[in-house]
Amino acid sequence: MWTSIACSILFGLYHLNNLTSQSLISTVGQVIITLGMGLFLSYLRVWSNGLIWCMVVHFLQDFSPKILSTDYGTSKIKLAILGVIPVVILMLICIYTINRRFLKIK
Repeated sequence: MWTSIACSILFGLYHLNNLTSQSLISTVGQVIITLGMGLFLSYLRVWSNGLIWCMVVHFLQDFSPKILSTDYGTSKIKLAILGVIPVVILMLICIYTINRRFLKIK
């Protein structure tokens, strides 16, 4: 669980490099979204015991026309934060539950 959280945070923070090409607000929104996405991808990895679903979801997310054309500007940052918080909480619960079940099996 802690590895998933740490990797998700690093995945989100990696997107700070976009500060060179976009505003601070847009970059913060992107960091928050990618943190939640990292947790979701961690959940998929544990659930499927493979990387294929993670790659498919990441591909679909990256090439979504909405994502390609959306700027998480000032007006949308609150909505992005409110949308990601429940996802982050749900993914942490899922990762914790799967991790607990896995440890019981071993």
